[in-house]
Amino acid sequence: MEIRRLSDKQQEHVHKSTGGSSGTTTQPGKLPAGYKIDSTSVIVKKIAQIIYSEVNNEITYRVSKGSEDISGDNTSYDNSEVIKVNDTQVLLKGNNSSINLVTWIKNGCSYSLSFSMGSDKTIVVSIVEGIK
Repeated sequence: MEIRRLSDKQQEHVHKSTGGSSGTTTQPGKLPAGYKIDSTSVIVKKIAQIIYSEVNNEITYRVSKGSEDISGDNTSYDNSEVIKVNDTQVLLKGNNSSINLVTWIKNGCSYSLSFSMGSDKTIVVSIVEGIK
């Protein structure tokens, strides 16, 4: 999959949809080709959620201030691995060679990425690196 940058218009849409407050509007700057913003929401007035879709696949991105798991995913995965991305510990979970859930904490915020059809490590690392 090719990685592409979000357009300025998409970045602005997310910023406005999540209330425009700093710390809750950071978002992926890179996504696999073909993914577009499907919806944006704020959960319990503190978790910004963006769902990106491409045909039958979805990537759910969440960010919130704090250090708790905000993924909403209680699935028991076969594999779990911690990697470092730009000096941040990132937890990857999935089945077989596919990554379905990614969580990390950085600068006082919790982050999560959920992949409905799974992803590979190269794509996951590129997305995480693009979140500033």
